[in-house]
Amino acid sequence: MDTKIPQGLRASIWKLFKIVWKGFAFLNGLLAIVLFWPKLKQASVNYPWWHDMMPSRESALIVFSAVCVIYIIWMDLRPWYQSWRALRKKSGLLLSFEPKAPWVRSIAAQTHSKNDVNVTVTTPSLWYRVRVGTLSQSHQFSGVLPYLIDVERQHDGCFVGVGFGQPMQLRWANEFQHAEYQKKNVDHFTSNFVDIFSVDEEHNKIFMKWPILWTENKDILDVPGVYRLTILSKSETGAVAEIKLCVGWTGKWDQTQVWEDKNLPIANEKKA
Repeated sequence: MDTKIPQGLRASIWKLFKIVWKGFAFLNGLLAIVLFWPKLKQASVNYPWWHDMMPSRESALIVFSAVCVIYIIWMDLRPWYQSWRALRKKSGLLLSFEPKAPWVRSIAAQTHSKNDVNVTVTTPSLWYRVRVGTLSQSHQFSGVLPYLIDVERQHDGCFVGVGFGQPMQLRWANEFQHAEYQKKNVDHFTSNFVDIFSVDEEHNKIFMKWPILWTENKDILDVPGVYRLTILSKSETGAVAEIKLCVGWTGKWDQTQVWEDKNLPIANEKKA
């Protein structure tokens, strides 16, 4: 005959035992104040400084009850607090965008001519970026990489998937060629930007900033319309941040509009 107590029942018994034990501890403290406080007060007569400092029994009961109430509240809130701390530590990465500098840069870029790839020209251009930061001033995230994970296009007021393929790694801004696609450490005090795309007068089209060898999805934003890009950054420890940017592409490079999609109703979510 198997007399082993199931693990779930043992956990319940142990939880009940701890509740009863804490209840007895509370009663013992209460009885100690009620029964022994007058004797303690009387015994302190020989020590005037201690006798003058001792509160009355009623005051001691009030303080004891307040401490017990605070302890009970803390025991109820502790699981929530621990979960909140763990979530904050795990999700402490932050992606941000604003339609102004330094998220949007206007520069004179050198690129190949649209008519002859062997000819280099200088053309006005706009570069759109997101900033990767942290919520905590004391925590650093190691091995962070940014990705474009989804592209949708607005159709009849809803965003519909365009058949975006595998997630595309995006490049770190202002980095040398050997470091622009490598993992990076991110902290609160360093401005880390990720290039998303650029437009220029010479070519008048959107150039996504992923490795040149990744030809998949190369011309996915060529058709004028409103697009929604989902950008994600992830660290080696599993911390993840995500942002959705809407891109209004009219077919004219200097009329490009980009804004963060913050409060899109769930009813408007639609997948292909």
